[in-house]
Amino acid sequence: LHHGGRIVKVAAHPLGVDYQAIQEKGDSDAGKEALNALEERTAGRFVFVGIDRLDYTKGIPERLLAFRDFLRTYDDFVGKATLVQLCVPSRADIQTYGNLRANVERLVGQINGEFAKPGYTPIQYLYKSLPMEEVVALYKRANVALVTPLRDGLNLVCKEYVAAREDEDGVLILSELAGAAAEMGEAILVNPFDIKGLSHAMYQSAVMAGFERKRRMHHLRERVRKHDNRHWAKSLISGWNRLREVTSNKSQEIK
Repeated sequence: LHHGGRIVKVAAHPLGVDYQAIQEKGDSDAGKEALNALEERTAGRFVFVGIDRLDYTKGIPERLLAFRDFLRTYDDFVGKATLVQLCVPSRADIQTYGNLRANVERLVGQINGEFAKPGYTPIQYLYKSLPMEEVVALYKRANVALVTPLRDGLNLVCKEYVAAREDEDGVLILSELAGAAAEMGEAILVNPFDIKGLSHAMYQSAVMAGFERKRRMHHLRERVRKHDNRHWAKSLISGWNRLREVTSNKSQEIK
């Protein structure tokens, strides 16, 4: 780009996740203990998971409405499907975020009130931060990860979910409006504003054949593994160094 009488180079360097560290967290004693506890609590359930900062860009109310539509439309899953929604507190002192929290909790209460049965709570809502070992355990237990922001520059939750799936199973539902969608074509891509479409994507993920889940996850994992945070750092630095060499050769000393 020509800017201010000089040439500025612009390049895309998508950020990766610490693939190795995520594996280690899952394999740690704390990670295994958290996974065992989760499996006990959700035994026999088909588990969707959403992990987000409580932010209006994350599309959490729309996701909850889509899950309600999923249970209404595909009622065979009532009593079987559970959504674990972890909302990490964010800007709690700002009124608009307080209003968002109230709206999310109201929807959770309504949906649980409509579909709950003895021994079955459709939405398990958590408003807190969790240690990474417990987050990885959630990723490993979830049959489906819902990453459906209304707008996101990148979003690393989808990459963390893929990195955690050593079994090469599970389905990623990803907003087409997240930057990571350009890298993760094997995910089920959705418009997060389309409640019916998102509901159908949940059904599609729940009935997807095992070989198809594994095929998609295998390709996603290979890409996330190769393009981890170390690859990102090397790519960024090497690109910077190449540019310095070019510009230094063309620079002229002004006397």
